[in-house]
Amino acid sequence: MTDITIQQIMENMPQAFMPERAGNLSAVIQLHLSGDGGGDWMISIADGKCTTQQGLATNPRLTLRATA
Repeated sequence: MTDITIQQIMENMPQAFMPERAGNLSAVIQLHLSGDGGGDWMISIADGKCTTQQGLATNPRLTLRATA
């Protein structure tokens, strides 16, 4: 079994995104993941697209804290 990393999940999220389910949603989601492999990630949804990047969002609409 191969361990999947948070980085792999975040890098693949835009390909798994279903714009038809998002409608006209425009949001930035901040993830604060603690523990091994954790970190801070931003998910941006706008104009039917999803992008991800490491770092801290200036003004996220939602912040999730979890253990990686």
